[in-house]
Amino acid sequence: MAFLIFTRWKNRIVFRGVMHPVPRLSLVEQTALHLQQGIDSGRWKGAMPGVVRLAGDLGVSKDTAVAALALLEARGSIVSRGRGKRREVVGGTSRPIIRSLRVGLLLREELGKSVALTQEIFLRLMHDLEALGHKPVFAPKSQGDLGLDPARIGRMVRKCGADAWVISGAPVEVLDWFNQQGPPFIVLGGRHGGYPLAMASVSSLNAIRESVDRLIGLGHRRIVLVCLPDWVRPVPGRMMNWFFEHLRAAGLPASEYNAPYHETTPEGFERLLESLFQLTSPTALIVPNMHYAFATISFLAARGLSVPRDVSLVVRSSDPVFDWGRLRIAYFHCPADPLIRRVLRWVEACSKGAPDFEEMSVDAVLVPGDSIAPPPGAVG
Repeated sequence: MAFLIFTRWKNRIVFRGVMHPVPRLSLVEQTALHLQQGIDSGRWKGAMPGVVRLAGDLGVSKDTAVAALALLEARGSIVSRGRGKRREVVGGTSRPIIRSLRVGLLLREELGKSVALTQEIFLRLMHDLEALGHKPVFAPKSQGDLGLDPARIGRMVRKCGADAWVISGAPVEVLDWFNQQGPPFIVLGGRHGGYPLAMASVSSLNAIRESVDRLIGLGHRRIVLVCLPDWVRPVPGRMMNWFFEHLRAAGLPASEYNAPYHETTPEGFERLLESLFQLTSPTALIVPNMHYAFATISFLAARGLSVPRDVSLVVRSSDPVFDWGRLRIAYFHCPADPLIRRVLRWVEACSKGAPDFEEMSVDAVLVPGDSIAPPPGAVG
């Protein structure tokens, strides 16, 4: 039975059965509120003071001042002019009319099963959208709950009646439905069919490149990138094409063995590992998230193998659990702030009736750990 794991009750957040007080205004929000009051009172007109001056006058850090100005820009109180990001107050009757929106939040999987970055983004979006005067609501079911079926998802979306949607990691078929029949939407991650699309995504290209280069430099020749089906079907994406080309450039074979398809269930991944380690075992695995990492380590332990002695391991997302073990897992890190700000700008553009199809990407970086080592039998 599906149920919401994130609700509100008496000014508290209920998340996975635990009640938490609704967060108070952050320092960034307090700074933005102070600046907004100054704009409304006429203290600032025309060009805003520079970041360094504002930070000094308000007694906050430069980063806080920058984030507060970005929040005001998302709200439409100020605009950036020119290459130097000069900010000007939007004054008088020229200020766009902003309406409050009901913003739907559609997850790939339920929040409790999502990676840490997705959890952080959507929990903070709930708070930030409310601070901007909008009404964020989680869809009653995730895309996974509905079998990634565009028709079933479409029926749920219509029933929810949201004015705009923030969608996490949807397959192309679901995005095609939204593009043709649904309300305005922005995508967090995923791929699309080539039409104009508002997107805030994480690019793992540089992090994968560094991971593969490190592994090849250590002597690995059987590197497997465990990818989600969206990466390879209906056709391999840019990331997968680059991965294959990079292996071939290093003189290594590149085939489906290096980027195998699997059913995205615990049983499906177990079957994949069994097939991979049946004959020619990989010496390095790059897996999507903490769930895959845990399953991999458990699979290896049951066969008397370990990380990194027998198999090197890299995880394409971060998770707080990685800080709890003796073995420091190598993982990809991406900050949440730029992605959240992009979504807020898009929602505010929708509230003004302005089109916004910017595709923004944030680079993930590799955080090296103890889980990468030379393959068994490598000559030092």
